[in-house]
Amino acid sequence: MPHNLDAERAVLGSCLLDKDAALYVVETLRKEDFYDAVHQLAFEVIADMMQKDKAVDPLTFMEEAKKRGLLERLGGQPFVASLIDTVPTTANVEYHARIVRDKSVHRKMIQVGTYITKLGYAEEVEVDEVLDEAERAVFDVATHGNLVVFKRIGDILNATFRYLEEQFYMGKVVTGIPSGYIDFDRITGGFQPGSLTILAARPSMGKTALALNIAQHVAIEQKTPVLIFSLEMGAEQLLQRLLAAEARVNIHDMRTGTFPQGDWDILSDAAGKLATAPIYIDDSSFLSTLDLRARARRFKAQHDNLGLIIVDYLQLMSLARRVENKQQEVAEISRSLKGVAR
Repeated sequence: MPHNLDAERAVLGSCLLDKDAALYVVETLRKEDFYDAVHQLAFEVIADMMQKDKAVDPLTFMEEAKKRGLLERLGGQPFVASLIDTVPTTANVEYHARIVRDKSVHRKMIQVGTYITKLGYAEEVEVDEVLDEAERAVFDVATHGNLVVFKRIGDILNATFRYLEEQFYMGKVVTGIPSGYIDFDRITGGFQPGSLTILAARPSMGKTALALNIAQHVAIEQKTPVLIFSLEMGAEQLLQRLLAAEARVNIHDMRTGTFPQGDWDILSDAAGKLATAPIYIDDSSFLSTLDLRARARRFKAQHDNLGLIIVDYLQLMSLARRVENKQQEVAEISRSLKGVAR
């Protein structure tokens, strides 16, 4: 049967070395995705520890396994050491997890293929029933890793009414993250949690300037962390634009050093505000949707009150797979960004 034990060990070892890697693995894989029974057992212990918000590292893992009476079955300290030795770097955990998942899908396809073959020989069963069962079996494999929990309206009504009650008594027009632009906030109610907002316009119309102004307001006035992914400009260029906007000094004059002597005090005050503002910049020139998701997840783990993520700009991002044309690529990137926002 298809399997890759080295990839399984690398995934488990990454979980023991990096909390973000453990979060990703527990979200992505299931116990049965692992071929080796010992690896399944180790993953189950790690997943339970993560669910209970316990720290996961080699020492705590062995202690937890010992409490459950599983340490000897797992192989003790040599087993844990072998997991850690297999990990070249936790940065590759997504690729290792994908290998484990792909092998699992191949095994399931073999099982489903055998099952469908048996259905084909079951002549006593109605053809429509056979086709329906075969389709269900393949669909179960296709949706593996994308479990959907259907929500009954009655189960979420209480939470919805609590939210409405809070907004009613607060009496605020802006219920999300305010942009600083009064008319925009009045129409939209601010940037709502889980929403994706795309600024679209022709080149050199001020999209980046608008996004940076919003970032300044959120970080400085609201004191809420903002993460900026800048694929076009370097961090220094962005900082110059932020400084010019905060000081209300002409950016061209500032870059050429032709601003009046009196503007030094204004620039110093603006620099002081920006120095304490929770604005963080990632100016990697090459960024895929997978990279962005992983980095945003790590940042969110460090800053729970993250208010805004800005990507400048969408067309410079890349996908992990090839697509037929630019339009489809932009659509796929937008869909991926929506997933990050949610």
